[in-house]
Amino acid sequence: MPLAVSIVTDDIERIRATSDKGWVIGRTQTNGAVDRYAIGDRDNLVLNEDGSLVIYIQSKSPGADSNENWLPAPAGKFNLTLRGYWPTTGMINGDWDPPPVVRLP
Repeated sequence: MPLAVSIVTDDIERIRATSDKGWVIGRTQTNGAVDRYAIGDRDNLVLNEDGSLVIYIQSKSPGADSNENWLPAPAGKFNLTLRGYWPTTGMINGDWDPPPVVRLP
């Protein structure tokens, strides 16, 4: 899921993955590889050289060099929730849209 780095809140931004039934994804679904059910601006995310950010939302690790940007998700259907605490005006009035989720090859 390629995301351009942009600040749309004055505080915390988080993306959370849940199963298609709404259950939080946890250690048991990812074989204990990463104990994370959400990822956001408070995590130690690694930016690309051009300043862009890729968050890997998938069931298997993208590799040790990309685990900081990995949000574990089930292999099947799942839901994503974007949370913004203290959103900016653009987020509140609809001038800002979240980046699209893109399936990578």
